[in-house]
Amino acid sequence: MITLESRLKELRTKFLKNSLDSKEVTEEAEKVNKEARKANDKTGDLESKHQAAASSLQQKVEESARDQKKASQLLERASKLFHNTSAKLKELDGK
Repeated sequence: MITLESRLKELRTKFLKNSLDSKEVTEEAEKVNKEARKANDKTGDLESKHQAAASSLQQKVEESARDQKKASQLLERASKLFHNTSAKLKELDGK
């Protein structure tokens, strides 16, 4: 027959075990939460770096396009100058 004292002792033991288990679960949850915050911070940092890289790349693309346009304009001007000079030389040779 279970006496009240033994039942009380059993309940106290179970209560202490539950308290320890609860503390362990809480600590583990805090660790997981901390790791999740770190992962979130890293994600934000990587996203920021990605945006900076994309912006830098876009600037370089735009600079390259401007440089290509300038080169094309210079080539066109050089070609016109060459044709004008050639025409003048032919004109002078013809006189």
